[in-house]
Amino acid sequence: MISYFRKIRQALLQANTFTRYLAYAIGEIVLVVIGILIALQINNSNEARKARLNEQTILKNLVQDLRADSLSFTDNLKTLNEINNLHQALYEIGVKGEELEIENPNAIRLLIYYNPVAMENDPVVASKISNEAIRKEVLSYARFLKDLDDTYLEFADLIRDRIRVYLAEKNIHQL
Repeated sequence: MISYFRKIRQALLQANTFTRYLAYAIGEIVLVVIGILIALQINNSNEARKARLNEQTILKNLVQDLRADSLSFTDNLKTLNEINNLHQALYEIGVKGEELEIENPNAIRLLIYYNPVAMENDPVVASKISNEAIRKEVLSYARFLKDLDDTYLEFADLIRDRIRVYLAEKNIHQL
């Protein structure tokens, strides 16, 4: 192909037709520009495809993290209900003077295990999601997890610093 264009160029130069040679040169430049634009378009579409695949992988990982968090939160809710039931029974025994049997007194030692998997990845994940609605939900979830983290720390401090100390002072619970 290159030799074909070289022969045309040499024939035009030998014929001393400058205007035809100039038109040929402009045509060749236009062909090169068109080739570059086609190559850029192919490269852009390839990069967009890679970005879509990367985003799909990120979304799949996010769904797995959210499922793990959901299971953890379900277990935590069960534990919190058990702790709450014990506290309610202790209240009714101590304040109301009722005669109740406590099913699981060791529940006073329980603490929830709080370690959401998705929290570590949310800000990074959100920046890589192209869908605005999903991105907003991921950021909202991250904010809720931050609030939950603060609440968890307050709850753990309350149990450690106040409830267990009070129970130890009253000789109700030996640590």
